[in-house]
Amino acid sequence: MKSIFSQDPEICYLCGKRNASDVHHIFEGSNRRASDEYGLTIRICRECHVYIHYYPKSDMAVYLKSYAQEKAMQHYGWSIEEWIEKFGKDYRERNLQ
Repeated sequence: MKSIFSQDPEICYLCGKRNASDVHHIFEGSNRRASDEYGLTIRICRECHVYIHYYPKSDMAVYLKSYAQEKAMQHYGWSIEEWIEKFGKDYRERNLQ
């Protein structure tokens, strides 16, 4: 499925650099397939991709998951219960503290 995030495919979604050659699945591991299915992918540069995987609890990674959840719930009209059924937990920042 096409990403639900609007972006220029040449520009990194995170830092704005040109040459955004990597597709990043916002939810990885057991949720990688769901990221594909529901369009929760972004184009990012190699540097941001390495960083976000090396530091999965960084502010950037936490914010991205939180924002993606909010955007998907709005895009698909899901309740929090429907989200949790699909992705296993609530990733919104206020619920991770």
